[in-house]
Amino acid sequence: TLTAPLSLLTQDVQLLFTANAGAGVTLYWYEPVSASSQSVAVAELGGGSGTLSVAALLLGADRALGVDIDPNAVDIAYNNADENGIARDRYTVVAGNVLDDKGFVDSLGTGYDIVVANIVADVIIGLAPSVRQFLKHGGLFLCSGIIDTRAEEVADALRQNGWEIETTRSGEGWYSYACR
Repeated sequence: TLTAPLSLLTQDVQLLFTANAGAGVTLYWYEPVSASSQSVAVAELGGGSGTLSVAALLLGADRALGVDIDPNAVDIAYNNADENGIARDRYTVVAGNVLDDKGFVDSLGTGYDIVVANIVADVIIGLAPSVRQFLKHGGLFLCSGIIDTRAEEVADALRQNGWEIETTRSGEGWYSYACR
C-alpha cells in the first residue's frame, strides 16, 4: 500500500519509496536505468498499482510490462501511468497467473533487461524456477517485499534455481535481492 500518492513519482521518487519500505529496496536498483544509454525493458510481476514499472519508465526505461493476478489492477496501473504522463505505447498492463498459466506466461514475451517482483515470499519462491524465461541473457531479477523471517528461505530457493544473488539489501524488517 502506498503511503503517498503515485503522482509524487514525478516530483520525488525516492521520497515515495522511502515511505514504503517493501518497495523502497527495489527502487534503489532502478537508479542505473536513467543513466543507461541503451534501450531498457522492464517487467513487473505482481505489480498491483504498477508503482515499480511506472517508476522505471519515469527513470528512463523505454518500455515496461505490468502483470498482476487481479484484473482490477490493470485499470489502476493504467490510471497511475496516466497521472504520471506515461504513454500507453510504452506501457502494457495485463492480468493473469504467472505461476500456473503457461499459455499466459508464454504470451508475455521475453527479452526484458530487468524483471521486478515486490511481493510476498511464497510468490517469489514460486517464480524462482520460471522468471529467467522473461529475461534476456545477463538480465537482472530484482525481488523484494520479503519479510525478514522468510529472507533466508527465499535466498535458498533462488540459489536452488540457479540464481546468483549479487546484492542483498535490507531495512526495517524487509529484504530484497538482485540476482542474475
